[in-house]
Amino acid sequence: MRKGDTEYWRYFPVSQRDRRWGLHVTGAGCAGIRPFWTEYPRRIHPEPYMYRWAQGRVLHEYQALYLLHGSGEFESAAAGPQSIKPGTLVLLFPGDWHRYRPDKETGWDEYWVSFAGGQMDHLLRGGFFSPSKPLLTIGAEPTVLQNYLDLVDLARAQPAGFQQLAAATVHQILAAGLAAVHRRDSSKQDEERVRQAKAYLEEHIEDTISIPQLASMAHITPRHLSRLFQRYTNMSPHEFFLQLKMRHAQRLLETNLTLKEIAHRLGFESPFHLSRTFKRRTGVSPKQWRNGL
Repeated sequence: MRKGDTEYWRYFPVSQRDRRWGLHVTGAGCAGIRPFWTEYPRRIHPEPYMYRWAQGRVLHEYQALYLLHGSGEFESAAAGPQSIKPGTLVLLFPGDWHRYRPDKETGWDEYWVSFAGGQMDHLLRGGFFSPSKPLLTIGAEPTVLQNYLDLVDLARAQPAGFQQLAAATVHQILAAGLAAVHRRDSSKQDEERVRQAKAYLEEHIEDTISIPQLASMAHITPRHLSRLFQRYTNMSPHEFFLQLKMRHAQRLLETNLTLKEIAHRLGFESPFHLSRTFKRRTGVSPKQWRNGL
């Protein structure tokens, strides 16, 4: 751990204004748990955060813990018992009973942050995170570690706008954690195939490109291409191409081209087809977009 960070924690009051931001931080800290420890967690935290292994704990907020240089065990009502490896980001969820501790032989270094708010609830509903999958194996991820170090520094200094700065750092931890998981679950070859396919679609935005044609260019099957696009973009190749066409349509609507001419250039069968697709994906008609409504 960073020198001077062997053990530090702080809990924060939260104003109504902070809550209206959408995500607020209630606590942050770090600790180096040495091998052959005698008590975990140490009884230095407020009562809602303390627990005995036999009883476990239920929180009314989220926590994200980054565990380095050691291993341990974890159990929750939603996920069951699991082993914790070095470089694990552990997510704890409101109302979900859980417990965790480092192995006696290894101990571990931990950085943690507690937070709550509608923005995290929204990410949960969107399927980005789940109580059934609370352990993200991300390894020694420099970006995530730096975000936690920044949180500790913010907690110590508490500058003006602390809650908003801390909330932004939590978002960075979550985003960097997800990105690290995606990188570990994918190969460089697959990532390059998707990059080439996306570049090909961007270069041929006014053409009609079929999925088999795109897959042939990438030297993979259409089914494999669809799986890779879903993994890297959360969209099908067809939906990704439509999104590109709609952005290009927005630029063309700023010219003197008629809607019929734009539809023809983008490969739509009629102006009506383009208009319907445009409104479904942007929320406004081409005419409203052109008039700045």
